Amino acid sequence: MLRYFIEQKERDLFRLRDIEECIDKILELVERLQKFEEFELKWMEQDAMIRNFEIIGEVACIRKGF
Repeated sequence: MLRYFIEQKERDLFRLRDIEECIDKILELVERLQKFEEFELKWMEQDAMIRNFEIIGEVACIRKGF
């Protein structure tokens, strides 16, 4: 039983690291694109930011049995 909790904790830490990486990428994009108008014109940056939000949502929803 203890082993299960340790493994679960390791998986949770791995997921949190994924979320942290995505947040870092989003913040970097925000820093580079100071104006919303600039962001509107750059589809690759839009896609990258949206994808990182998707990853955060997917990682946050992972639970036992899903």
